[in-house]
Amino acid sequence: SSLRDKESDRILTIARELGKMGVIVEEKEDKLTIYHCDNLKGANINHENDHRVAMAFTVACLYAEGFSQILDIEIVKDSYPNFIEDIKKLGAKVELI
Repeated sequence: SSLRDKESDRILTIARELGKMGVIVEEKEDKLTIYHCDNLKGANINHENDHRVAMAFTVACLYAEGFSQILDIEIVKDSYPNFIEDIKKLGAKVELI
């Protein structure tokens, strides 16, 4: 099934959110080309209620310079109930607000 027909349009969502972080992306009908980025910038991330996108951007935000916020991060519990706790065990500074 297409990545555009899942919980969200994953290609569109990932392209938009990576763009917020300073990444140059090229979106096509059935693929996304992501170009090298030296420094990810912190951003307010909208995962469009897609737990996989939320988890992917949690990891991206760990490497970003500056503040990042992911709204409704609790959605990751749908597929990975201990995700936040496990990320913290790896040394990530995560605050649920």
